[in-house]
Formats: sequence, C-alpha cells, structure tokens
Amino acid sequence: TLILLFEIFANNEIGDSFNDLEKLLDRVTPLYKYRMDNLSNIQKELVDIIALNWDAVGVKEIAEKAKIESKSVSAQLVQLEKNNIITKKPTSIKNNFYQIKDRFFNIWYLMRYGKKWRVIK
Repeated sequence: TLILLFEIFANNEIGDSFNDLEKLLDRVTPLYKYRMDNLSNIQKELVDIIALNWDAVGVKEIAEKAKIESKSVSAQLVQLEKNNIITKKPTSIKNNFYQIKDRFFNIWYLMRYGKKWRVIK
C-alpha cells in the first residue's frame, strides 16, 4: 500500500490529495475484492459489521447486528483472525474486541461501502 501511495504521489504534479486517494483505492480494489471474495457469506457479513464500525467492536454487538448466536460469531472470528483479516484487541474485562487488521483495507471498505461516503459522493 505504501509503495502504491508513493507512486501515485510521486507521479501527481497537481497535488490533489482526494484524487490521489481515489487512484490508490482503485488500484487496491482488485486485491481487496479478492480478499473478500474468498470469505464465506457469514464471514463477509461479520467483516462488514466490523469494518463499518471502524473502532474495535465486541462479540455481543457483532452477534446482535448479525442476528447470530455469540458462539457462532466467536468461531468465525477465530477463523478471520487466523486468516489475518481481523485482529483481536484484548481488554481488561473478559470480552475481547475485534477490528480489521489492515487499517487501509478498513479505509477502502468504508469509502466503497460506507453509508456516509455514498451520500457524500
């Protein structure tokens, strides 16, 4: 991502950062779409919930939004963490929180699928 970002900034004499970001998003889209396409439907739904939240989110909230039992959500989160899609954020309480591991992937997701972004565009 950093290499792509450098190439876009280095080749842009106008200096329009919004357009630079759009170009970068366009270039990473095939990679990120491939990453999403390789997930099961339930995993896609969980990634959607986590990515649209931006901040780390707990299993209970994910389960409520997905309308799935917490046990099932937890099992899928283990798999998503193993596949480097999400990361676990330990807390001082029993429950952990989860967020998208690749923060630029999270930015891409928000800019491509976030409701606020769709309204702005």
